[in-house]
Amino acid sequence: MGMSAVATFDPLQTTDRFYTMVKTLNEFDKMEVRGVIETLLSTSGRERCFIGTYHRATANIATLLEFKRQNTFRPSPCEREGCLSWLLTYC
Repeated sequence: MGMSAVATFDPLQTTDRFYTMVKTLNEFDKMEVRGVIETLLSTSGRERCFIGTYHRATANIATLLEFKRQNTFRPSPCEREGCLSWLLTYC
């Protein structure tokens, strides 16, 4: 009659936590890191590689932050019209 050791998983709560963490890290980046990266002078090849990776990561974060808006995701034609009718029409 003991409680189950399995924790419940709430996808919405987990997604909200992830979004909040990413948003907080992005704000920290804007305040503390981005200015340093943008003011580096005469960088070596290795440093330019690091800076490129940094810019790729910031672009990925910006994309993730856009996903918070529900209208970011658009249904595919298959989802809008029903797969069978869409396949018969377009395939």
